[in-house]
Amino acid sequence: HMGGDAKALKTDPSHRINSFRYSPDSKKISYTTVTQDLFVFDLEKETTEKVFTSVYTNAMDYDWSPHNDWIAYTEAGPNLMGAIYLYSVADKKSTRVTEGYYSDGGVGFDLNGKYLYFVSQRTFNPTPGDFEFWLQMSNSQRVYVMPLATDTPNPLRPDVDEEPAGEKKPEATPPAEGPKSTKVDLEGMGARAVALPWPPGSYQAAIGANNGVFTITGGALKKFD
Repeated sequence: HMGGDAKALKTDPSHRINSFRYSPDSKKISYTTVTQDLFVFDLEKETTEKVFTSVYTNAMDYDWSPHNDWIAYTEAGPNLMGAIYLYSVADKKSTRVTEGYYSDGGVGFDLNGKYLYFVSQRTFNPTPGDFEFWLQMSNSQRVYVMPLATDTPNPLRPDVDEEPAGEKKPEATPPAEGPKSTKVDLEGMGARAVALPWPPGSYQAAIGANNGVFTITGGALKKFD
């Protein structure tokens, strides 16, 4: 048989697990329960840490960073509007990074660990009906990208790569080995979010890719990079 012998994990027997995922390095497992808790189980140490308990919605909207050191998740507040949190696996601490004034969700890290993508209902374009006097709100969602570090550039800004006349461009040096951790500057992170150039509509998720993101809208899979 493939994969070796099965081994029962020593998770808390009172946890009624309804979904689970491996961390990118397969050294930890995150799982949710029917009581809307999110836990992280260390396969080597056989220890369990609670990330959070969702009071108003389920706890399944989360994503691992590619370097295994952060978990982004969505939690709704008393106003039932979702806010995005970042959980430090090393520090075992959560920090809210969006205000919770809108319905944020569908979080996803890009595969390079530079950006966090999410879906948010913060586009307000009220339109009247042909015969009604009241206004209706529709197509309020857009996909947003949020640089994790302050020195990470806005991915929508075109690079300026101009040289003065007659000046020789220096030879490129081999790229250094990639970072082993995800650089995150929590302060002011929500203010760094910008909308991708997709029109307002209905988007089901933001799935991080290599310098890009996938989403599903109108029954079709779309990619931005």
